[in-house]
Amino acid sequence: MSHPSLDRIIGSSPISHRTFDIHYASGAFAFPSYSLLSIINPHLHQRLDITISQHFREISALSFSPDENQIAIGESGANAFLYLLTFNNSFTKIISKRIIPTKENGFSCLAFNSKMNRLISIGADEQPFLILWDLSHDHPIKLGYYRLTSRPNEVIFNSNCSLAVVAGKALLKLVQT
Repeated sequence: MSHPSLDRIIGSSPISHRTFDIHYASGAFAFPSYSLLSIINPHLHQRLDITISQHFREISALSFSPDENQIAIGESGANAFLYLLTFNNSFTKIISKRIIPTKENGFSCLAFNSKMNRLISIGADEQPFLILWDLSHDHPIKLGYYRLTSRPNEVIFNSNCSLAVVAGKALLKLVQT
């Protein structure tokens, strides 16, 4: 019987609900280590530290797709990029990377469903925009946007991505997508 052990974290990036996610089908989980993305697969007793890009800033939000081996990552800072990474089944190798330029100043949260080709990004400003992305094209298309009254700390899709729930301090909004 193996005993649990602590893993030493590279860097000291703050880990919160918006920067920590679990891929429930595989058990892999992801979190930031400064400009690195760390993915741990507990079944393989393996940790993968990924350099997203040479010019990547810190991770401000991330979200696994529930149906595929993909993750959406938002960086912090002005004109932040969104990154969509596709992994092999054991999350040990990146198969593809897609980069989406934005005018956001980082992201407060993301919701991602690659099977439905949908992504919601919410900026990190005090009154951010919620943007619904259609990922079925070579260059993702903004299907719509909505100004929120405050910065949320959570956004989730329902199972068929027809509805999103946005929640935060003094904020609970249902958005038809």
